[in-house]
Amino acid sequence: MLQRIVLTLKKQRFQAIAAKFKKKAKLDEDKAKPELYAPYGVIICSDKKAFLGMKHGKKPVLSVDLIAKLKDISKHGLWYEGDGSDIPYTAHLFGPKRNYSGGFDDLIGESVEGHPPEFLYALFSNEPPESTAIDIVGNGTILEAMYAAGNKISYLKSAPRPSKQTIKDFLISISNPSRGLNFLEMANEKATKENAETFIKTVNKEMWPSNWEDYPNPAGKVAKKATVDYGDKWRASLKSPNGVYVIGKDHLIAIAKFGRYKIIDGSEIGK
Repeated sequence: MLQRIVLTLKKQRFQAIAAKFKKKAKLDEDKAKPELYAPYGVIICSDKKAFLGMKHGKKPVLSVDLIAKLKDISKHGLWYEGDGSDIPYTAHLFGPKRNYSGGFDDLIGESVEGHPPEFLYALFSNEPPESTAIDIVGNGTILEAMYAAGNKISYLKSAPRPSKQTIKDFLISISNPSRGLNFLEMANEKATKENAETFIKTVNKEMWPSNWEDYPNPAGKVAKKATVDYGDKWRASLKSPNGVYVIGKDHLIAIAKFGRYKIIDGSEIGK
């Protein structure tokens, strides 16, 4: 029994030493980074507001000067994107979700009047695309199922639910007759799981092609109205609250343009 206790204590001591060396190695790694190192980009708007670019699902690698600056600014607020899926990857900087002020997507929703149709882009902007098909499966048509789903199909979760006419206007606006794509017509098909998945994948491909940054199709242009022309413009403005915004790196280009800010490093943006 005594031998087992001794072995346990030795194991615990070894694990503590290993953790200490691992932490020191991480600190040494950070210190080795040159100043203003932020491959996914950082925007420092003021002493009270900043944007931390993220490659979703990856830890941001930053120089110690930027880490210190962002931690200081986070005292004024800390905002996550979407459902906060990047929070585990920034835990070494800001800690758990309870340290966050909230999601900035909710703030944008509160600033929008009514329910502009372009915000329905969210239904077709997930990975994998068909993961949201369950929301538009029903006994009637896809169009009827979309209406029944309410704000589940929209970026705006707290806005008035989209009307049938709003949904129709959206589907007409993202259609591409030159490519034989009529999404309102497609939405009049039966809302089976197979049809719903095909519908969402078809729109997703049209909205987010490999060259989506150029917004070559009507669907992409409609999504840009919501994500960039409204969303990024709002984030860059004085209307958005202070704090650090943990956000997808590609948003920084528009935010810098709207706010006339400078992106620090950003060598991996657009890649």
